[in-house]
Amino acid sequence: MTKRYYAALCQVDQTNPTDRKGMRANTRNMLRLMEQAVQGYRPFHDIRLVVFPEFAHAAPIYPEVSGILEHLAVPADNEEVDLIARKARE
Repeated sequence: MTKRYYAALCQVDQTNPTDRKGMRANTRNMLRLMEQAVQGYRPFHDIRLVVFPEFAHAAPIYPEVSGILEHLAVPADNEEVDLIARKARE
């Protein structure tokens, strides 16, 4: 018997943050959406992949790279990525 898994695409309508604090709020919202997608589909499908647009938590709103680096850039290993990874493992 072939086991099938399903993916959920979550579209967001969030404010583009101007700083890292705003990114945290958007990430918390993404975690909530992940939970809702998995729970909502549970009676019908086994969701194993949740997908967001590439700028779901923060779009590069500054016209210069220096503004992005100063206000939005974070290391690849950070608390936000850790929170999303933990939720994905759930």
